[in-house]
Amino acid sequence: MSPPATASGGRLQSEPAQRIPEPSSAAGATGGGDRVTISARGRQMAAQGTGAGTGAPGRERATGPAAKGPTELDMAELRMVEQLKQRDREVRAHELAHLANAGQYATGGPSYTYQQGPDGRRYAVGGEVPVDISNERTPEATIQKMRTVRRAALAPANPSAADRNIAAAASRKEAEARRELAQEKTVEKKTGHEAGAARVSNTGQDATGLPGRAGRAGTGAA
Repeated sequence: MSPPATASGGRLQSEPAQRIPEPSSAAGATGGGDRVTISARGRQMAAQGTGAGTGAPGRERATGPAAKGPTELDMAELRMVEQLKQRDREVRAHELAHLANAGQYATGGPSYTYQQGPDGRRYAVGGEVPVDISNERTPEATIQKMRTVRRAALAPANPSAADRNIAAAASRKEAEARRELAQEKTVEKKTGHEAGAARVSNTGQDATGLPGRAGRAGTGAA
């Protein structure tokens, strides 16, 4: 899970990394250990990493002993690979939606959590985008910023709980900035009225140049 938002930043992320379960060791006993024969063209495409669903960046071929060639995968392992491909696409689309909408407030690019599949490749199963949620120097700038952050947090088709937390934090900061802005305007208005009253008292004229109460009273007395 992502760390809680701080005063200066937070993390927009997909749902916490969801690892795809490994095929059961009993699958061979119940399924007859079925294996799939892949054509020569299929083997070539798999070796080049250009097969369907394998073109996304970030997938790397592993060299560990668990890696299997494309012709050595049984049905359960092939299903796992397809699940990993789908999860990889979802995670990358999720994080890119955050990044595209965060604009200048994204403090870095997407980072991913990977899971290695039985085909020896790595697939993204979780990810996040760091975003700045600190207040700006003025309430107006903070309001604009928090609107952008909230939009970025809710941009994916399925915002995660972490995304919604960031959106809620941005909404709270926007509300606080609006209250601060309203208070500033109230003070300015009050100060303006007091300054106007002081001018009338000192000069005996109101803002239009006509005699104020004091001036009119003095004129009548004369």
